Amino acid sequence: MLFAAPDIVPVPLLTSMYACTKCGDGMVRSLLFEASRSARPSALKTWREALGKRIGAKKATMAVGHKLAVILHRMWTTGTTF
Repeated sequence: MLFAAPDIVPVPLLTSMYACTKCGDGMVRSLLFEASRSARPSALKTWREALGKRIGAKKATMAVGHKLAVILHRMWTTGTTF
């Protein structure tokens, strides 16, 4: 694919690169999103607030949700307890 100007990126590439995928269980996604918005003080909340100032609140919340999913998956695969 050739572009006239190297600076211009087509819109479909941008949306597919930065959009949240809708794969998987919708209820799990919504629960992870709600859990990442917890009002309880924690290291994850501090990280989400700092990240939110840089990239936006919604993307930061999704990033914390992803981090929670990775932590939970690791706990389930290794059998560790909280």
